[in-house]
Amino acid sequence: MYTHKKVRFLPGILNRFRKENDGVAAIEGAVVLSLLAGAFVSMADISVHAYAQNGLSNALRASVQYIANEGKDLGAAEQLFLDSYGKQGAAFSSVLQCSCPKKRSEYTVDTTGGQTTEPQIYTPTNITSAKVQDGNGDWAQCETDCSGGIVVKYLVLNGSATIRKMTSNETVKVTSSYSVRVQ
Repeated sequence: MYTHKKVRFLPGILNRFRKENDGVAAIEGAVVLSLLAGAFVSMADISVHAYAQNGLSNALRASVQYIANEGKDLGAAEQLFLDSYGKQGAAFSSVLQCSCPKKRSEYTVDTTGGQTTEPQIYTPTNITSAKVQDGNGDWAQCETDCSGGIVVKYLVLNGSATIRKMTSNETVKVTSSYSVRVQ
């Protein structure tokens, strides 16, 4: 009989909770504020990553500008990168890539989308990574011969840095890369 009274009493309690509106705004506010706080912290992580990527790209662009203006000292280009980035933990590397330009008969123009694109003249058909500079500071010779044609040299400069996320205690590597034609 005790169980029977409890079962009859339960619908009355549930009806009372269903009709009460006290505290609903506090619960909704807590849910919305926690979502907004999560979005704010995520935006902070994204902005720190974007800021580091932008700084790294600008520092690498300074080195590319030096090389494009006939600079031949990779040590000076690296120092320029490190000075421009201004933070510790940045790394600089370079690779010399050799490419054979396509002959005019090998050009392809994509017209499938109703738009014409410029032909890719210097799409590498045979890339050989070589030692970047010889003992005199000149660009190294390529191992590619291009069947007697012109060999085009590109210096690929890479920069990387490590940043720490704000939301967790993990680190993320940010990279940037530029290519500049030499010779």
